[in-house]
Amino acid sequence: MLAEAGDYDAALKIIINALDSYPDSKALLYKKADYEEMLNILSYEPDPEDPAETIDIEPSSHLSEKEPFFGIWCLGTKSKAEAKEYKKTLQNEGYDAKVCVTTDWSELNSEKWYVVTAGVYPNEEWASSNLEAVRKICPNAYIKYSGDYIGESKEKASIEPFYGIWCIGAKNRSDSKKSVENLKGYGYDAKVYVTTDWSNLNSEKWYVVSAGEYSTKDEAEEYLEDIQELYESAYIKYTGEYQGSE
Repeated sequence: MLAEAGDYDAALKIIINALDSYPDSKALLYKKADYEEMLNILSYEPDPEDPAETIDIEPSSHLSEKEPFFGIWCLGTKSKAEAKEYKKTLQNEGYDAKVCVTTDWSELNSEKWYVVTAGVYPNEEWASSNLEAVRKICPNAYIKYSGDYIGESKEKASIEPFYGIWCIGAKNRSDSKKSVENLKGYGYDAKVYVTTDWSNLNSEKWYVVSAGEYSTKDEAEEYLEDIQELYESAYIKYTGEYQGSE
């Protein structure tokens, strides 16, 4: 949560402390490298003797599709096709543009619009450093926080089956969220899933937590032992097809 809020220094300290207990954890080592890289970028200062020197800050590649972010919003439209075309325009200019559905995000418009951001940024400062350049293409561009992913549009094409490392199941979503925060503190991309949304999970409704989404069982097994240090009964299971019961 600290990293999502842009406090990479505090997040890095937590990861370093966790490595004292789990020095061989791949996930922690990867997160440590990510946060160190982000701090290096954010602490960069141009040479005052060389006014032509600039830094090209790219949108973060470390944010997953459903993590909250700051966007530089350039277009809102009722037409998905129009939004996709504008996304291509920004991509041709070198931006990591993205189309979002407003009703998928808690802080965007509660009426359904297709909106285009020039990038996804983990904090407002990072977005602000790119705003002036984006406004050369889109003069009315502005910064706004997405809020949490709430997935009201639930476009099935974007939801793919995966192997999960399942750590806990609960009848109450809030109970599962506590485990998510714990796992994120150790560097894992944990999320809550509803079992009845997936064909191969429990047909009775439970809120279950996976420490990540893995494309193959072998990939998941690389992390299983580390996660079992935190959740002894953690195990690997394939989700099956998304069937969106919720």
